[in-house]
Formats: sequence, C-alpha cells, structure tokens
Amino acid sequence: MKDQNINNFFDIVIEKKKIITSIILLSVFISIFYALTATPLYKTSIYIIPPQEKDINALNIKERNGQSFLTSDDQIKSQDVYNMFMVNAQSRKYQRDYFFKNNLSKKFTNENPEEAFEDFHKGLSFILDSKVLSRDIREEKFLTVSFIHNDSAQAAMILNSYIDTVIKKTSNELVNGANKLISNKRDSIQGEVDAKIKLARRITQDRIVQLEEALKIAERLNIVEMQINATNQQSVIMSDDNLLNNNPLYLYGSKALKVEIETLSERMSEDSFVPGLRSLQQQVDALDLIKVNPNAVKAAQVDQKALPTSVRYSPKRKLIVFLGLIFGIFLSLVYIFFISIFYQKDPK
Repeated sequence: MKDQNINNFFDIVIEKKKIITSIILLSVFISIFYALTATPLYKTSIYIIPPQEKDINALNIKERNGQSFLTSDDQIKSQDVYNMFMVNAQSRKYQRDYFFKNNLSKKFTNENPEEAFEDFHKGLSFILDSKVLSRDIREEKFLTVSFIHNDSAQAAMILNSYIDTVIKKTSNELVNGANKLISNKRDSIQGEVDAKIKLARRITQDRIVQLEEALKIAERLNIVEMQINATNQQSVIMSDDNLLNNNPLYLYGSKALKVEIETLSERMSEDSFVPGLRSLQQQVDALDLIKVNPNAVKAAQVDQKALPTSVRYSPKRKLIVFLGLIFGIFLSLVYIFFISIFYQKDPK
C-alpha cells in the first residue's frame, strides 16, 4: 500500500511538474522582486564609556568634616553619573524632546510626526556590556547605541547628535542640581545669620526697656551713683538666663543707666555682639564663591562616534530568496497533497 502511495506521489510530480516548477519559480521571483525593491536600511553604532574621574571631580565638593556636600556618600562616583546618563539616553522623554526640537520627522518617510517618532524610537537600540580591562575598573559598563535608518549618513549624524545632546543635558542637570544645593545651603546659613541678628536686636530693645524702667526707679529713689560693686556689662548675650541679675538694675544708679541706655540706643549693628555670627558669615561668603562650572562636568565619554556604512542591515536579500524558495517548495507539496486526495477519490 505504501509503495502504491509513493508511486502515485511520483506519478503526480511527473505529471504536474510544469505546474510545480511554476509555483516554485513564481515564489522565487516574488522574493527576488521584494528583495530588490524593498527600502534598504542601514545600521550605525556609537560606543560610549563611563566618564573619567577628572570629568566629575567638580561635583565632589567637600564640607569641613570631609563629607561630600552633594551626597551622603564619601563622594560622587563616575558610575553613578554614567548610570544617570544611560537612563536619560533610553528615556522616551529625552528622545521626544530631541526628535521634535530638531524637526526630524522630515527625515522619515512616514508623514505623521507621531508615527515618525515611533519609527525613530524603534530604530534605537541599546546594548550594555561588562568588559574586564583591569582590576580597578572591573565594574565599568560599556554601552553600544545603534540606530537603523534608510540613509546611512543621516543615521550616523542623528545618532551622534542625539548622544551628544544627552551627555550635555545630563551634565547640565548634574551641575544645576549641584549649584542649586549650594545655593540652598547658602540661603539656609544666611537665614540663620539674619535670624540671629534679628534676635539680637530684640534682646537689645528688651534691655533698653528694662534699663529705662530701672532709671525711673533710680531717679525716684535718688540713686545717682552705683550702689553695688559689680560692673555694668553692655554686651548682649543671647540667653534669657543671662538677662536676669541677682542685683536690681536701679542699684547701678541713674548716671550709669542713662549712659547705657544712650549707648544701646545709638548702636548701629548687632553683629559684634552675637556669638558665632562671624563663623556663619564666613560660611556664607565661602558658599558665594563656590559654583560648579558646566564645562567641568561630563556625564559620559564617546569612545567611537557613529560612522556611515555601505553595508545594508536589511533587507537580507540572500535570505529572502532562500525563504522564497522554501515557501515555493512548501506550496508545491501542498498542491501535490490536494491533487493526490483528488486522485484517490476519482481514480481513472
């Protein structure tokens, strides 16, 4: 029975060989036509490595205790900055911003700007490799960013420009964040300085009120000269406990009280009478001089820029023709199968 089926199969192949050959050739010709007429796409790649220590040293501002001013760790590491760059590079927000600001929709065949952006987004690919160069930089990661487009020169130009934009924007974000923290720290200390001076003025006014009241008492009691052995201190110490005195103020005598009231009333500045104020003002002055230069920070390094290529990424013509041949053979087998069923039902 099996031999008969095999014989029937070969008989059908011989009988329908022209049709079978036509099916296979038609499939091959269609695949060749598609391979030759399909829009060629080119893939270009840019290679990026982490920044060097000198590229991020400007961010490692130290406080008096040696701790990093911008982070809770000892210092900002190049890998931390590099990780931020990699996140930004893959962000749709960054890609949309770059795409529409540079009006790249004109460089894509799709007329709809949103669909053109999706083509741009899908054309980007990110591959992260860990390569051991030495014991010191074992953990550094090397990023390859590729872009597929129908124009090789445009693909290289767009990719180089995009990565350069992300590096600059990431660096500026870090610098702006650092300068903002410095400014906030400066404003915080300046606020403490202003609060201390304001409090000192209030304490001085309270002292004048107390002295004026004591003067009235001294004048009524006719106490002109000092009646105690303690000297009258004119310095204002910011402590409520120090404003209290075991001896009544009127015992200082009206003469001393008038001089002190007059002196305190004519005081132009409280700065010299506030403990620790000069140290805080010194910190404010120091922070005024600290500012991170945007040109001193680089979030990543380009190891090799993207270059135009003449090698097509797609379509892969040989593969398409080969698949067309396989598909033609498959269609031929399907045709033979149905013909064999027909022959079994209606043998002649």
